Amino acid sequence: MNEKELILPDDWEVKEVVDNKIIIREKEKELPKTWKDCFEELKDKESITDSSDIAMIRDSAKAWDKNRDVLPAGMGKPMLALCQLLICRNAWWRQLGWKPDWDKPDEKHCIVRKGEAADKQIKSFESCILAFPTYEVRDQFLDLFRDLIEEAKELL
Repeated sequence: MNEKELILPDDWEVKEVVDNKIIIREKEKELPKTWKDCFEELKDKESITDSSDIAMIRDSAKAWDKNRDVLPAGMGKPMLALCQLLICRNAWWRQLGWKPDWDKPDEKHCIVRKGEAADKQIKSFESCILAFPTYEVRDQFLDLFRDLIEEAKELL
C-alpha cells in the first residue's frame, strides 16, 4: 500500500513515510480566532448559559435576594468581556484537549493583570483564569483577544 492508496478520516494526515512505513497523525485543529468562532465551537458541545437562565434564577430568588445579579457601577462591560473570554478559553481548552490541573506542579502559561496592563506569567500551583499549556498558545490567545483582556483586566 502506498500513500495514494491510503484512505484516512478527514481529521488525519500522513506525517511521513519512513522505510516504507506510513506514519499518520491527527491533523492539528485550527483554534478559533474570534469570540463568535469560539461561541460556535462550544454552543452544541458544552452548555452555555444564556441571559434567560440568569433571568430565571433572578425571578425564582426570594424577595430579599432579588438584587443578587446587580453589578457595581461600571462593571457591566468588564463582566461581559470576562464571560466572552471564558467562552474563548473553554473553546481553546476543548480543542487542545487540555485543562489545567492545579494540583500538579507542571507549568501553566497564564495571562494575568500586573499593574494596569495584561502580563504573561508561568504558574504551577497558583490558579489563574486564563491558563494555557504552552507559551505559544498563551501568546496567540493574548494577541487575538487582547481587546477583551484589556476590557476585563480588573477582573483577572
